[in-house]
Amino acid sequence: MTKTIIFIVIIIIIWVFIYMMYFTNNSPSIMWNNYDTEMSNKNNNTKESEIQTRINSLVFSESTFKITNCNELIIQQYNKANDKKTNKEFIVKDINTINEITNTLNELPEDWEEFRSFIPTIPYTLLTFVCNDNKNYKVEIYSDKIKTPGTTFYSSNTQTWEKTVIDIVNKLISSN
Repeated sequence: MTKTIIFIVIIIIIWVFIYMMYFTNNSPSIMWNNYDTEMSNKNNNTKESEIQTRINSLVFSESTFKITNCNELIIQQYNKANDKKTNKEFIVKDINTINEITNTLNELPEDWEEFRSFIPTIPYTLLTFVCNDNKNYKVEIYSDKIKTPGTTFYSSNTQTWEKTVIDIVNKLISSN
């Protein structure tokens, strides 16, 4: 008798699992965590921007702050770090501005002792440096902190260097 009950329970569980898989593939479901994706695809234009298409075609060099000979800076600003769509994106072609940012970044240490965990709702900015000889670099800014190539963040000791870069980027963002 108990073997029969166990067998029936297993069959019901399998049936429910198959039923849920079938319906979650055809409709948004919080259970399978595709609700946000499905809804954003319906509500937003899913076509990639020209800038994002260009970034996807670039080959990136090893992560470093030894950035030189760049002729373009692509800035992508997101309202939240987990957003898929940019709030603002544009290309900076002024070599003096690009050099000011890269020279300051080149002064920063490649690694630091501070590890941070951010919630996905903080502002996020991605800087993509398009450089000569196909040496392209990405620099990430979470809220007001620059992520190092060693995936750590700077403490308050480097605040002036970091603040200089962030101030320049924020000025560019507000003027575009």
